[in-house]
Amino acid sequence: MARLDDMVIRNMMGYFHYNQDEDYPALAGVTDYVDVRSNHSKLARTYAANSIALLKNTNNALPLKNKTSISIFGLHAAPRYVGANTALTVYNGVGPTMFRRMATVGMSGTGTELSGSTVGVAAHSDIINASINTTGTRLLDQWITHENVTGVIYGGPLGQESGNAIDDVLFSAVNLSGRLLHTIAKNESDYNSNTQITQSLELNYTEGNYIDYKYFDKYNVTPRYEFGYSLSYTTFNYSSQVTVSPNTTALSQSYATGALAIGGREDLWGVAATASSSFRTQALLQAQKSHSCISRSQMQPMSQRDSCAV
Repeated sequence: MARLDDMVIRNMMGYFHYNQDEDYPALAGVTDYVDVRSNHSKLARTYAANSIALLKNTNNALPLKNKTSISIFGLHAAPRYVGANTALTVYNGVGPTMFRRMATVGMSGTGTELSGSTVGVAAHSDIINASINTTGTRLLDQWITHENVTGVIYGGPLGQESGNAIDDVLFSAVNLSGRLLHTIAKNESDYNSNTQITQSLELNYTEGNYIDYKYFDKYNVTPRYEFGYSLSYTTFNYSSQVTVSPNTTALSQSYATGALAIGGREDLWGVAATASSSFRTQALLQAQKSHSCISRSQMQPMSQRDSCAV
């Protein structure tokens, strides 16, 4: 019975958390116009900006400052529709997904190469900052090392607030916190030729466990940008002094033995050790700040692992 209760609670907690038993909206007809967006545009803008990665930033070319004239080039310099095969549309003619799209420089070319307009613009410009929006890996080596390409940001389609989100990043309304979701190779031949690509709902992963960065690591292939890569507008200087205080009681336990709770036994999330150090940050458009940081072991939940006081 306890196990059954646990299963019911797991399935129903979301229902009661969002008060769906009290004021859940009535069922709408298929063609009824119901505006459910609320503050979704604000959230979409935040999530899009937070997902963007900074790949290149020569001489702090980004964020943009003191720029009186900016030219925009590329296929996405105007609003674009995005969909798997056709434009994404909804009932009642709501505008295109990329309505607030600002620009993407150099989305021309075929296959995995980004070339064409990017190379041409770079050759005839003093400074170029490229914004790449893609749903998969794209090769950049035809132009990424060009001396006139000083800044490159990389993201997905980014949704309805794409242009505003890119603005926020380019002009430092937000700092970059996104990371690459896949490895970007220097050459197409660097990827595993046996990687399975299919639209089927079932994928057997016959290429084995060496997928993306695991393949690059195993065969010692140097990528252009590795999985999880991104720069930041903030620089970090770390202290060489680190103090570690182990929790001997927690470390003496071989297995968690506490009461069962959501996520596992309660003592599974205890603190095994505490590491203390300090670092100094400097944002490109902000004053320096000093921080003291306490990092706990990975036995704790993600939200509680690190705590830093400014």
